[in-house]
Amino acid sequence: MADREPNTFDMPGEQMICAVCGRPLDTYRDYDTQEVSYAHTRPLERDDHVAVPVPVGQVPVVARCDFCDASDPSYVVVANSFVLPELGHVAGVGTVDQHSHGNWAACAACAKLVERGAWGQLVTRVKQTAPAELRSTPRRVYLAMYEALAPNVIEVITHQEWEQRGSPR
Repeated sequence: MADREPNTFDMPGEQMICAVCGRPLDTYRDYDTQEVSYAHTRPLERDDHVAVPVPVGQVPVVARCDFCDASDPSYVVVANSFVLPELGHVAGVGTVDQHSHGNWAACAACAKLVERGAWGQLVTRVKQTAPAELRSTPRRVYLAMYEALAPNVIEVITHQEWEQRGSPR
């Protein structure tokens, strides 16, 4: 599906879920100390609790579309793990690498755009339909993130197909 080389690497830690809310957590590695930390997806920080990381499988996952945050992610964007582009200093975390752990959940509309490689249209969709916290993120940030994802996409399949294969998450 991708026409560029994937940006794969040795993933720090494993995919973690918040034990309190069941949402997948973002993974960060500090440039200086190499310390790995986990946080709720920015800018959708949780005000009611801090992230309590536990490995996938220990609590039920509360799935949302990883693109527009829709509550019906019926597709899986099967992808390699990769480092997201440096987007600057992360408030409260420092200067870090942010890592994408494999697959992304997608609603039907976002899945179609990913399949077509319509990254600009996907950004427009996110900016128009996502919660206000996501819409305020600059367009260039989404474009950089999706440009890093693009060569790592293996396929887009339904969540049902994913489960039939016996695959986790």
